[in-house]
Amino acid sequence: MGLCNSTANAAVDTSTHTAYQQNDATNVARGQRGSVSRRADTGDYRLQSRVGAAAGSSAPRRAPATPPPTDPRMKKVADDRYYTIGQFHPGTNVARGKYSLDDAARRGIEVTSRNGRLYQRDRDSGDQVLMNTKPDTMFVMDGGGRLYAADASVVDNHTGFMAGGRVAGAGELSVQDGVLQDIDRSSGHYQPSDECHQQVLARLREMQVDIPVARATAPAQLGIRA
Repeated sequence: MGLCNSTANAAVDTSTHTAYQQNDATNVARGQRGSVSRRADTGDYRLQSRVGAAAGSSAPRRAPATPPPTDPRMKKVADDRYYTIGQFHPGTNVARGKYSLDDAARRGIEVTSRNGRLYQRDRDSGDQVLMNTKPDTMFVMDGGGRLYAADASVVDNHTGFMAGGRVAGAGELSVQDGVLQDIDRSSGHYQPSDECHQQVLARLREMQVDIPVARATAPAQLGIRA
């Protein structure tokens, strides 16, 4: 009698285990499909600051989708995070020679932030130091959100930063002891729209940099540097 009960229980256990295996297989398949879907959805960071990571997670949350820009010149290229624009008059007055920077030269003038202050590499020591600009210091932002800044002794116009390539923003800025004093979209070569410039401001806010109130909304003066 006990043997019969044991055999019957074993059959039930086997049937239940089989059902669990089937459910697990279904859940795994669903999870795999979900993972593929998430990987395919690369997210849309257009004109938005990146959202901070969830508690206990090192991965940033995906920024909410925003409408595409109304500026027809702004295009998403390849895997760029931001929309970029080309020169307003393509092929004119492109910087050449020492004024056309390569990747190594750009790394030397990249602008970074720490505790809300802007830093740049010292030309002599190579150390990261608080940024202090000269008058008419130019900047550009590339499609990945990296900022570069230099004066005319390094690059003679905005096209030189990216060797004539596309930018997500361009203009002039003033920084004292790492504190941003002024920023605009003055670039005769690229002539970025205010919509384009908002990408730069969003990126700076993401870097925890305070934006001068007057420049956060005021229209820029174009053509200061041709």
